[in-house]
Amino acid sequence: MKILDWKYIATRLASVDHADCREALGLVQRVLDNAVQVKGAEEEIAVCHALWDRISRALDVGSFNEEEETMLNALEAEMAGRTLNARLALGWLVRSASAPTKEPALGELG
Repeated sequence: MKILDWKYIATRLASVDHADCREALGLVQRVLDNAVQVKGAEEEIAVCHALWDRISRALDVGSFNEEEETMLNALEAEMAGRTLNARLALGWLVRSASAPTKEPALGELG
């Protein structure tokens, strides 16, 4: 991820006053300060997975206004996506034998 990506994540986390969000923000700040080295996909997976965990926990236990909750839901989905896409790129995720071979296209949905 680029430094601007980490800064944008930090900006969004800083806008929410919750212990788990502050903890997540602290982790991002350590990345920005180079205290946590993110040199490749494995390190990015570790950081994004940790952020995903803290954001999910905040959503599970916190009480947020509608704007904060919407932003945290989007950030949670982003961290999940970044984690899973990086795992997929490394070959850590594979299609199961029971997975469908063809998924419906948008035009096929009713």
